Amino acid sequence: MNAAQTVLLPALVGTYNAIHSHAPNATIGVVGYVHFFAPSSGIPTILTPANQQLVNTGTDKLNAVLAQAAGTAAGQGAKTQYVDVAGKFAGHESNTSDPWVTFDRANPTADSNFHPNATGYIDGYMPAVLSQLKPAQF
Repeated sequence: MNAAQTVLLPALVGTYNAIHSHAPNATIGVVGYVHFFAPSSGIPTILTPANQQLVNTGTDKLNAVLAQAAGTAAGQGAKTQYVDVAGKFAGHESNTSDPWVTFDRANPTADSNFHPNATGYIDGYMPAVLSQLKPAQF
């Protein structure tokens, strides 16, 4: 077991259950993270392709813990639903020709870096969330 599973997993399950205890009719949407990089794009970024892949692998591991926590809390009665968004952003990482993730190469420490742009929200997050969590549930 890694730290994410031993520390983060029970903390998330506890958080989801606490939300459920205060809002028992609420559906809790647990939205995963996107891949920030396309290591094979050939478009330069601040990381080598190998390190870009490491970041993406870490994202996959974090998403797995988020999904597991949502499933565990659901099994304990909380109305949780994990929403995978990584697939919606495939081909639109920060170092692609059509990025849905913001990255300012001139200012690599900008607060807006590694957040979705407007297209990322409209074409990435929104359809992913709406496919899993129906508006009538809200």
